[in-house]
Amino acid sequence: MSTEQKSEIMPETAVATNRALVMRAAGLVGVAVLLSRLVGLAREIVIRANLGITTLPAEAYEIAARFPETIFLIIAGGAIGSAFIPTFAAYFEQDDSEGGWRLFSNVINLLTMVVTAVSLLSIFFAPQLVIWLTGEKVANNPELLPLTVRLMRIMLISPIIFGASGVIMGALNARQHFLLPALAPTIYNVGIIAGGL
Repeated sequence: MSTEQKSEIMPETAVATNRALVMRAAGLVGVAVLLSRLVGLAREIVIRANLGITTLPAEAYEIAARFPETIFLIIAGGAIGSAFIPTFAAYFEQDDSEGGWRLFSNVINLLTMVVTAVSLLSIFFAPQLVIWLTGEKVANNPELLPLTVRLMRIMLISPIIFGASGVIMGALNARQHFLLPALAPTIYNVGIIAGGL
């Protein structure tokens, strides 16, 4: 076989291998997302079974969970997806793994400090935040307000953990490790279900 024939075959093989890897990764992520949705549905059933549907604890839980999730989505979710992952991957494409891991360290440390500061301020101002988010509905309810504030203060620890885990999941995705990051939401939901049982 001539050198020209080998060079024509090699790229086709590489493309086929690449395509197979992409299809495998997409399949894994798709199955993991479906599993996460099913386990998320089970999570909601367990929460409703424990708290009821229209009870005071259920309402407090819904209100309290909203703000910590928003913090994570705004601060961690957007920054990780749009800025960190492509930059981190570019370091490795240029064979600068040391620079990539230095970026990882800087991002995870900075993000953890920022999210911790926001969470601590939010914990301190939780009563005002609850009233601001819900208006008169909660402010004038002497039973709902303290319960919602207490739950929100507990839940405000989660953005710190989620922020760091988001950076780790982004790094894993950038390094072509898709299964564990795709399973993370399922594991989170299983933890809530276990706590509710």
